[in-house]
Order: sequence, then C-alpha cells, then structure tokens
Amino acid sequence: MTRWAADLALGVRLSVGGGRSGWVRLGLIAAGVGLGVTMLLVAAALPAVLDARADRADARWVETQQTVDAGAPTVLTAPVRSVYHDAAVEGRLLQPESPDAPLPPGVDRQLAPGEIVLSPALDRLLASNDGAALRGRWGEEVVGLIAPEGLTGPGELTFYLGTDELTPDTADRLQTFGAPRGTPRP
Repeated sequence: MTRWAADLALGVRLSVGGGRSGWVRLGLIAAGVGLGVTMLLVAAALPAVLDARADRADARWVETQQTVDAGAPTVLTAPVRSVYHDAAVEGRLLQPESPDAPLPPGVDRQLAPGEIVLSPALDRLLASNDGAALRGRWGEEVVGLIAPEGLTGPGELTFYLGTDELTPDTADRLQTFGAPRGTPRP
C-alpha cells in the first residue's frame, strides 16, 4: 500500500518539479483526461438514452391498420397537430367505446368529453404569459399531466383530449396502443 503512494508522490514531484511550466503541463493533462473520460461516458450512455426514447415513442404509436374483433374494448382516436412559435404541439382526441378501452401510456384514466391531460412542458407553457394564445384552444378542464412513460422527452408539447364527436369514418379504431419494436413507420 505504501509502495503505490510513494510512486504517486514521485510522479507528482516529477510533474511539478519544473516550476510553473510543470503545473501548467499537469493542469493540461488533467483537463485532457477529464474531457476524454466525459466523452467516453456520453458515448457509452447515448445508445441507452436513444433506445429508451424509441421505446416510449413505440409504446404510444397508433397502428391505423389494426383489425379489431367485434366486442373488443376499443377507443376511437384522431391526431391533432398545431404549431406555436415554431414549436410543434401534437395531441390526440380520445373517445372510448367501452369502459375498459385502452389507454395511451402516461394516462391513468378514461377522459370524459372536454377533459384534457397535458405534458408537463405544455402545462408550463399554458400557465405562462407566453402561452395565453393557446389557452382554451383544445379544452378548458385540465385533469392531469401525462406521466413520464408517455413522453419521449421533458420538453415535449403534447396532450390527450377526451371527446364524443369522433366516428369510425373520421378516426382510427384501436384495440391497443403501441407498435412492436422495429415496426416500420411512414
């Protein structure tokens, strides 16, 4: 144990023995090693972060070609897209056709007509002075926030709005949300 401490002390003495230039050299080496380790950690973590994001996006994917069995619990859904100050705001209208209709990820209950659940980022935007133009655009009765498993990132502007105005001709009928991993999308 004392051997490695003596070797370390010798290395430090040799590194800084040259005066000011030794300290500068030691600082540059430490900064370079720190930067290299940081880059390696980011490179190692990035695939896991991207996979988790893709998994959350796949979990809420709407497969429009679903064949639905008669009597199955279903929900009618239609997309709602908007742009606000160059930011995309995307949502879905939901109309359950049975009490046990499927729920999108991050939503914990069926929504009655006019009820809306928001992403935390959209909730913050609507509460700010900057979001005054958006207030009341989709629904007034905010009943909750979309949980993290229903979002692809913390800054996503999205919502789910309950409605009773959809028909099978104007909406997609779903038995489940989500797509298997690797399902090709348009």
